[in-house]
Amino acid sequence: MAGSDNHIPLSNIPILTEKNWDRWSTQMKVLFRFQDVSDVVETGQVIDFGSAEMQKAVLAKKDSKALFLIHQCIDDSHFEKIHNANTTKEA
Repeated sequence: MAGSDNHIPLSNIPILTEKNWDRWSTQMKVLFRFQDVSDVVETGQVIDFGSAEMQKAVLAKKDSKALFLIHQCIDDSHFEKIHNANTTKEA
């Protein structure tokens, strides 16, 4: 891959169904690392040496990005279970 382009065509994202948890989970771990949000998904924390406000902003952006990815990568029945979640951890 050239450069820092981290856009993924939506036609290539994995979708969680009732029968593919293991494969989906593995693919999502890689996707989260690729999108640089795995720290938010796995621990809920971002390690950053900036100011407290900067850390909070970085964390909020990464959490929103991870939650967006989850929303895009689940089927309708799973979405119904998490649609009210405001954070990745809640989802």
